[in-house]
Amino acid sequence: MAGRALQDGCLQVGEGPATTSLLCGFCQFDEELDHPILSSLPSSLRLRLQDLGSEPWLAATLKLIALEANFNGQGSNAILNRLIETIAIQSTRTLNAQPSEDAQTGFIAALADKSLARAITQIHRAPEQNWQVTSLAEVAGMSRASFARHFIRRVGKSPMEYVRDWRLMRARSLLTDTNLSSDEIATRCGYNSLPSFSKLFKKRFGMGPGTFRKNGERE
Repeated sequence: MAGRALQDGCLQVGEGPATTSLLCGFCQFDEELDHPILSSLPSSLRLRLQDLGSEPWLAATLKLIALEANFNGQGSNAILNRLIETIAIQSTRTLNAQPSEDAQTGFIAALADKSLARAITQIHRAPEQNWQVTSLAEVAGMSRASFARHFIRRVGKSPMEYVRDWRLMRARSLLTDTNLSSDEIATRCGYNSLPSFSKLFKKRFGMGPGTFRKNGERE
């Protein structure tokens, strides 16, 4: 149906009296990060208030976004940015409750698995720990072999591959958002020496930590 722009910035489609309000936004991800949760997300996710009876916190956040957008007061942009991030997290969480053919696989399903979630949470909280498949299996409360098979089936990569990737993603974030030295970042991300950290970082991202930080400062 044809539409036309109105003076007040609205778009009229059709001739009926019904109105629909749309609140549009977007989330931008670092394209160099290859986290399995990104590949697990659908191409689009529609949120409608009438469908959110079982998700009152999500409905409340959507209403708060609309109120803050209309208020447009001091600090509104900062508040809206945080609320949009909250919506992205809450929306991802609702995917666990939506039936689909892939409901039992993928990173989101792994987070819904209490055993795997315990191991993944510890990796995120303490990337500096000397994690091994055996120690992660203990955290998950599973045997080593069972944990390794289960992790690969759900997450799509082995536990140690996930540890490696998380450490490098964490290092990339620290290089961007902090003034910590490369040595300190290497230590915080589980690397005993700066040369080994730099070698792995360059292999993954195509440049060493120092060059990556300098490029970011010039942008």
